[in-house]
Amino acid sequence: MQSRLKRMNGQSPRVIFGCKKAGKHVPQKNVDPDKHRNCTSSRECCPCQIVVRSPRELFPRWRITSLVTDHCHELKKCDILESNQRDKRLSAEMLQLITTHAGKCDPKFIVYMLQHEWPDKAFDLRTVANAIQKAKNSAHIGGSEAAELHKILQDKTRNDKDWFFATDLDENGRLRRMFWMSPSQRYLYRRYRDVVISDNTYKTNRFGMPLNVIVIIDNAGKSRLVGCSLVSGGISGGL
Repeated sequence: MQSRLKRMNGQSPRVIFGCKKAGKHVPQKNVDPDKHRNCTSSRECCPCQIVVRSPRELFPRWRITSLVTDHCHELKKCDILESNQRDKRLSAEMLQLITTHAGKCDPKFIVYMLQHEWPDKAFDLRTVANAIQKAKNSAHIGGSEAAELHKILQDKTRNDKDWFFATDLDENGRLRRMFWMSPSQRYLYRRYRDVVISDNTYKTNRFGMPLNVIVIIDNAGKSRLVGCSLVSGGISGGL
């Protein structure tokens, strides 16, 4: 649906919501025939439209003054998906499917399965990913993400003594800070530490923990990553 606002002289404003195939295409003819373009139009004079008006005595409240729901053309699947693209709500059946496959399938594949079961609904990947994470947390699938990251880095330091890894926990046992450097990053830092740059992202992850990256400039003038850390802005921001 497309909308356009009309303000009539001495009358209250009105908004017309019409089908994108409404109206009739009027070709613009060029004086030079060689510059004419052969193009098509999606307009088919579709009568479907909704007219709403806001009377001055009720402004800014709106009311429907005209409603035509008939289309003169066949509705395609893409038209139905476009009308549902803003509806991000998930039904109980959809959440049940997500819970069943949470931790077993890639989020994109779960979206594919949802789309197969409900072809008339458009699914938002971020909404589905959040539902997957919520299902994993409820069922304790795969353990905590902080614990997984801690285990990965701990295994690396155990297998290679040149890895550096440090963590800091608060009194409740929640992760407050984490810092790590690989062997190659430690070598670069020892060799090119004249210019060190530290930069933070601003709470781009769902835990609200800024990622701090440490960069040096080597002898060729190139930026090289030499360290990373996750830092909590407070006790409530831990993992």
